[in-house]
Amino acid sequence: MKRLARSNIFALVCAGFILWNGIGTLIAPDLSGTIFAFGPYEHRASVELAKSVGETHEFSGTMKGEPMESSSGWRVQLTDLRIKKFWKVGEVREVWEDVKADVFLTVPSFRAPEPGTRFSFSCALDAIEPFNGYRYDLASDSRGIGARCSRPKDLKTLGVTESFSTSVLSFKKYLVGRLQSVVPEPHSGFLVGLVFGGSSDLPTDLRDAFSVTGLTHILSASGYNASLVVVVLLGFLIETRLGRKRGILATGLVLIVYVIATGAGMPMVRAGLMSSVVLLGMWTGRKPSVRNALLAAGAVSLAFTPLALLWDPSFQLSFIATAALLAWGTPIAERLEFVPEAYGIRASLSASLAAIIATTPIVLWHFGNFSFIAPIANIVVLPFVPIAMAATCAAIIGSWLPFGFASITALPAWALAHLSLEAVTAFSLVPYANTAVPYPHVLAIISGSVIAFILLWLAFRPSSKNARSMRLS
Repeated sequence: MKRLARSNIFALVCAGFILWNGIGTLIAPDLSGTIFAFGPYEHRASVELAKSVGETHEFSGTMKGEPMESSSGWRVQLTDLRIKKFWKVGEVREVWEDVKADVFLTVPSFRAPEPGTRFSFSCALDAIEPFNGYRYDLASDSRGIGARCSRPKDLKTLGVTESFSTSVLSFKKYLVGRLQSVVPEPHSGFLVGLVFGGSSDLPTDLRDAFSVTGLTHILSASGYNASLVVVVLLGFLIETRLGRKRGILATGLVLIVYVIATGAGMPMVRAGLMSSVVLLGMWTGRKPSVRNALLAAGAVSLAFTPLALLWDPSFQLSFIATAALLAWGTPIAERLEFVPEAYGIRASLSASLAAIIATTPIVLWHFGNFSFIAPIANIVVLPFVPIAMAATCAAIIGSWLPFGFASITALPAWALAHLSLEAVTAFSLVPYANTAVPYPHVLAIISGSVIAFILLWLAFRPSSKNARSMRLS
């Protein structure tokens, strides 16, 4: 009972912190330095850069994460940003000031810049604008990105900043190159998305097909990837000479490297924190509470990026979908007894329904469309995902073999990728597979209210035993 009470208190504290961050971001979005609960509230990046938008200034900064290919080159996120200003105190002096915000920079180059590259350039920054109803400006703001530079002048590279994260990303780039040497495009791009997340290597028509079929999530590294790494690696290491505790420690270290390799986006950071809490519970000999791990991961994530609670759909979708799987996955599966369990069909359908139901209000609010084909597409494609990820790892390892043997080891990965891409393309061609709905915000509020009402009804309805005793009395 004492352990249960402590567990519930911990869950309430984490949930309260998340709600308090939401209230704080809602009532005081432009305050900087204000302390909400346990974490510092970061000021908005767009406000920090507002005075620099539209005026030409000289900047310098370091590339964060990996570049993304665009129609005009490579789009990179610059952090550690500095701006050159001129102060007149007796005489005019050049002063470099730190800017507490990041920017998107378009690098017009045929070759992708290396992780950690430092740039200097002159530019009249542009404000980030919404598009197609999606508040991309607010989503970027929640990640600390306040403006963009599409046409830099006097662009120069100042070298590469070496760090642990840049070394991890460079090694990942090398592994991706090994995979591409034995698996052709677009299949290798799909497999890279499965293992490390991201769809920038896929052609535009295939990216649209994944969006139409509601399968974009399998190309976004999140909790599913982290759980596979933890379960498979920990199960293997425990059986080796490392033993239980050293196996847990080694799994935690590999998990950190994997989170960095995927780009350390909000969903993956949340998943990594959640898995770390579970590993910590196993280390201390306590049975880990997955519910508490989810709440703790969400609370820690929002302590550093509180705006994500309101404006970052990737965090919202990841957190809500995970909570729905924990709460509804098993009950829905129990009610789908007529669905066969073979090949994970029932598990895929129950997981898809739980995630789709819970995330529908968020999808409607941010994107204004709904995928009617998503449940069927997920049933067909999801069972192949872990097998394809394992085959991808085998193909990367086999790429060091002589060419003939390397091609043989890569054949299963190519075949699974080919089947998956064909299925996604076929489902995307179904008429009305994905439909833009009218009045999406109204429908989002209605659907969210219906879900909340059902949850409250299920939480406070009398149990069957209590109802029977009331009838007898």
